Amino acid sequence: MISLMILSMSNLLLLFLSYFAGLTLDYFSRFLIEGAFPRWADSYTFLLSAVSGVYLYALSIRQAPPLVTLLMCGALIITAITDIRYLLISRYMTLALVPAALFLRAQGVIPGGILGGLCGAFICGGFLWTMGALFFAKKQKEGIGQGDVDLMILIGSYFGLYDAWTILTIASIGGACITFVLHKGMGRSLEAHIPFGTYIAGTALLWLLL
Repeated sequence: MISLMILSMSNLLLLFLSYFAGLTLDYFSRFLIEGAFPRWADSYTFLLSAVSGVYLYALSIRQAPPLVTLLMCGALIITAITDIRYLLISRYMTLALVPAALFLRAQGVIPGGILGGLCGAFICGGFLWTMGALFFAKKQKEGIGQGDVDLMILIGSYFGLYDAWTILTIASIGGACITFVLHKGMGRSLEAHIPFGTYIAGTALLWLLL
């Protein structure tokens, strides 16, 4: 019982710290890239170099796993918040972190190897992109945003194919059930649904902590 309470408190502390870590990462990445280096804003070169440097330093002092978990949680929390509030997912919180995740897999910090990350990113991200393209071709409106695809690429590169596919499946089923309840039970319009990226980020966050 005591161990469960300690685990719960540590997870709450991790979420609290992750939120501010994500805010800090998002703020400084936007400030440095869009402010000081506007020509690099589309390539994310500076951010990738900075993040890789932080991870390299973390590896040198053998504190990479806690740091990785902290930053990943922060990215997921900020993504969920911005998606539900503004219907936007920042690439600074998704695609810009993919090379760092693959690098950590190559170094063995994240188990599964770099091939597992690449398969997760391409297959899960590609599947979501294909579904979005098919929906747009049929309905002539966007059903799955590019931000959702970017987020899935990050999750695939970090978690690997099996875990990322499981996260996508749970998020899809959970999102469909919640949308159905909100629409049928509470009479809310389907246009006022919770964004899909919020379900993906929330499911990935729970998967990471549990």
